[in-house]
Amino acid sequence: MAELILGHDSVADCNVNPTKYGVNILNFTQPLDHFDPNNKVKWQQQVQWKNSTFKPNAEGDVVFLLIGGTEPAPLPWMCFMNFTWTKLAEEHNAFMFQLEHRYFGNSIPTPNMSVQNLAWLTTDQALADINAFIPEMNKMFNFNKPKWVAFGGAYTGTLAALLRVVYPNITNGNVASSAPIWAKLDFWEYAQKMEEVILWESQMNANNAECYNETNAAFAYMRSAVYFEKGREELNSVFNITPPLGKNFTTIDLDVINFLTTILDPFIRITLYTYVNLDEATINSTGLNVNNLCSKMVDQSKNYTQRLYDVYNWESQWDSDVNPTFLDNDYWDGIAPIQNISFTGGNVIIVFLGSF
Repeated sequence: MAELILGHDSVADCNVNPTKYGVNILNFTQPLDHFDPNNKVKWQQQVQWKNSTFKPNAEGDVVFLLIGGTEPAPLPWMCFMNFTWTKLAEEHNAFMFQLEHRYFGNSIPTPNMSVQNLAWLTTDQALADINAFIPEMNKMFNFNKPKWVAFGGAYTGTLAALLRVVYPNITNGNVASSAPIWAKLDFWEYAQKMEEVILWESQMNANNAECYNETNAAFAYMRSAVYFEKGREELNSVFNITPPLGKNFTTIDLDVINFLTTILDPFIRITLYTYVNLDEATINSTGLNVNNLCSKMVDQSKNYTQRLYDVYNWESQWDSDVNPTFLDNDYWDGIAPIQNISFTGGNVIIVFLGSF
């Protein structure tokens, strides 16, 4: 997302030369298990800090903490002052930290990600990391009567909220943005909100009045077409699905789920970011927003398959500036990265499946 806002070159420069932007990096020693005194294993957690906005305050220094999530801690969130939390840091003369989440980026507590080693990848341990981190930073930077505020969005927003519950005295207040507080494996309610957004667009924009109905009809057609030979032939032809749907009937259900998830994903991303200020990525006449998405879904000159392909192709080009020549639908290749237990090759994949 940072590249959409700031541009590829700026982000690349920040990642290579963070000190140019006033961002410093240190490692903080954490216990592997905060709750087992007999476990003596230690590891290094990456900390990013920046003091260009900081002004000491006799009534108490203001310190902002951005909680790292399920990825390497993004340096652009520290380098650039375009974000809400960095603008607030300027407004309140706050010292800025970003703490990388255990098991991600350079914050590696175990030799690999075997099932046994993932025992310490828990919310409780992540919260305890923050609780141990803050007092040590108070000492290291000699803050005067520090007033800490932690920021998080989505999963890290949940951490920010829970931090106030589990360790109420470690921060003075937290910002929990879009924070799920009900852990749920099949989070179908997310798709329900997508439907509401598209329904609202249909009701508010006469040009897209049929968007809700046409989108529902298009996905209903997809769910049927994947299980019929002529339907699969059409989908394989339009999307250039590789390997083709129906090539291996022993994995047909997995292949179908993989394909339907792939064509649903642009709808997830576009509805998620339409109302976030991402400049040209969402607000210009060709940007990734619900208005433009719906204009493609109500195009009566094309059938449902072609309309969904147009959305898929449009969003893919925005992400990579490359016109996709095929749709990679190899299920086993797709899950291979998350079967790799090494930290250099492993990944976490989150899939949203909805009712469209």
